Amino acid sequence: MILHMMFAAALAFIISAVLTGWFRSYALKGGLLDVPNERSSHNAPTPRGGGVAIVLATLVTLPILALLHVIEWRVTHGLMAAGTLAAGIGYADDRSQVPLLFRLAFQFAAAAMVLLFIGFHQVTLAIPAMANVSWLSGVLALLYLVWMLNLTNFMDGIDGIASVEVIT
Repeated sequence: MILHMMFAAALAFIISAVLTGWFRSYALKGGLLDVPNERSSHNAPTPRGGGVAIVLATLVTLPILALLHVIEWRVTHGLMAAGTLAAGIGYADDRSQVPLLFRLAFQFAAAAMVLLFIGFHQVTLAIPAMANVSWLSGVLALLYLVWMLNLTNFMDGIDGIASVEVIT
């Protein structure tokens, strides 16, 4: 199983690297740039949309992991559906500003998909006295997933830090 996971990681890395170069070139040619402002952490205009490469690499790799019996198909379907939804709204926001509440609605829908496909019953609190409060576990897991999605998006604006965050 470890060899399967190493193969999938290597495949995802190669796909991401190739597509990131392509999307960077596309963004530079098309003027799809994040221009620094007073809240920015970078000084020069930075190409947008590179996350699409990572999403596509993930969408290719997940079914392979399921075929190799590393993850279950229901988890694969949930992650693919949720990832596509979250990436789609993120890419739309990169192209033109999407209103915050609209983005949040899509992000909560994507997080709910993940929890539905993996099963709410598998989400439990680490606090023994509250371990049987499954609805609270689900709500906290939902909030956590949306928080992590937004944290990754925020970190993406700081050169190189998003990749370190995702790796860890």
